Amino acid sequence: MTYRLLNYRDLKNEFGLERKRVWAMVRKGRFPASVEISPGRPGWRRDDIEQWFADLPAVPYAGADKCTD
Repeated sequence: MTYRLLNYRDLKNEFGLERKRVWAMVRKGRFPASVEISPGRPGWRRDDIEQWFADLPAVPYAGADKCTD
């Protein structure tokens, strides 16, 4: 099985996630754990991040209840 690993730049560019926010969520158990690409260089499996993103609850638009279409 082949995994595509994402680094911080990938997380920022593809998912809008900042490094500080990623680690805060990892510490709280709300984000997939990283794997070690090399010493001191974390990475995340793309499949894990895509699944995490897909599992996020939908948040309705704040003014959706006022729409009259």
